[in-house]
Amino acid sequence: MDQEGEGEERGWPGRWVHSRIPFGGLLKFFILGLIRRRGGMSGVEIIRAIEERTGVWKPSPGSVYPALRELERMGLLTSREKGKMRKYYLTPAGEEAWNRLKDAQRRILRDFRDLAESVRNLLGEPAGGGIPEPVRCALAELRSALSEADLAGGRAEEAAAVIREAAERVRELGG
Repeated sequence: MDQEGEGEERGWPGRWVHSRIPFGGLLKFFILGLIRRRGGMSGVEIIRAIEERTGVWKPSPGSVYPALRELERMGLLTSREKGKMRKYYLTPAGEEAWNRLKDAQRRILRDFRDLAESVRNLLGEPAGGGIPEPVRCALAELRSALSEADLAGGRAEEAAAVIREAAERVRELGG
């Protein structure tokens, strides 16, 4: 791969994250995604949103604020004082970086699915965990839609109801 990141990506980790993507950190990925989806956010709001979204991860202020400063220094975020808080906003360069990161994320998830499939095969389990390929693709599409959707407020319950309804219809198909 040349200096500009052009050309074929070869091997690990180059195959996973293109060299033009300025970082691979999960925290920065979350920060860009949250700010892109919700607009201006403070560090405290970002910490709460990550904890709410993951249910298990509450990044510390000691990791969030340096990441915000670095993203701002890189030109991916800008900030303004709003009352007693500093709010961070995505710049056009941040939007572009987000799009590249989303593409990298899709490649990473595909690679992990391929790895999981290889392990299942090695263990002698049925391909795809016994789930047909079209259904696995539809599940991946659902996961992607859920990760991109803003399910604040009552929308999470509405989405859960839609998924439960789909599960019931699939059970009916099975007999």
